Amino acid sequence: MKPHGAILKQEEGAVYHKIVQRYKKSEFNVVEVDGETIRTEQDIFNVFSVQLRFPSYFGNNWDAFFDCLTDLLWLKSKDTIILLRNVESIISLPFFDLFAETLVDAHLTWKAWGSQFHVIVFLSEIDEKRKLTSHRLRVIEERSIKKNDAARKFSNC
Repeated sequence: MKPHGAILKQEEGAVYHKIVQRYKKSEFNVVEVDGETIRTEQDIFNVFSVQLRFPSYFGNNWDAFFDCLTDLLWLKSKDTIILLRNVESIISLPFFDLFAETLVDAHLTWKAWGSQFHVIVFLSEIDEKRKLTSHRLRVIEERSIKKNDAARKFSNC
């Protein structure tokens, strides 16, 4: 099963629930994040820590968050899918770029190791926020891809 990273419109939850059911039946670790419940960095750390069963030594900071996302040795499967709903609720929070970049970097790391780590973003109504969100996510992804390309070129020297 190969999920695709995507930005999808939330359509009264039908698509979202279909995807959740599909991946919960698979060997994937499924993390569901509702942007409406996120107000602080700690909220993000708590959601991921519980759903991915981070070890007790998790440091509740961005470096430790990335380290745990790219480890997952304590889980039966390394393949992971992150389902983000209501991203409009967190797009303007000061840590959003760091959160998104960390997810993209974790995706690129797992991809280099031959495992799957994907993020699907569900947005509500198409409006200016959607345009802003889509643009910011693409910019973050492009930055991460450039970082990955630079690392690859460096390692080939």
